[in-house]
Amino acid sequence: MMRHVSLFRLKPEHRSEAVAAKLADQLRAMPAAIPAITACEIGVKPAAIPAQSPDGHVQFYDLIQIITFATPEDCMAYPGEKAHLDFVAESSQYMEQVVGIDYPV
Repeated sequence: MMRHVSLFRLKPEHRSEAVAAKLADQLRAMPAAIPAITACEIGVKPAAIPAQSPDGHVQFYDLIQIITFATPEDCMAYPGEKAHLDFVAESSQYMEQVVGIDYPV
């Protein structure tokens, strides 16, 4: 199995519960559109948590996506899936930074 984790940091002008909820709903819809996803977890940072730690050493992201694939090939194919490409096209206007990691489970 392979796990794919993405962290999403919204642009300051888009850091709102409404935008985060909209994007989270789109991410939660991915498994229905991409059958190769065997498990999916989406988390949204509560609005009360600041964008960084008081000392500035830790940057807090706004959303997290944790998805699991049965095979490395399924994981590698994910970025080219239409549902993923559609999400990237729609969400890029809101994003300040996206980081990810893929790893075997």
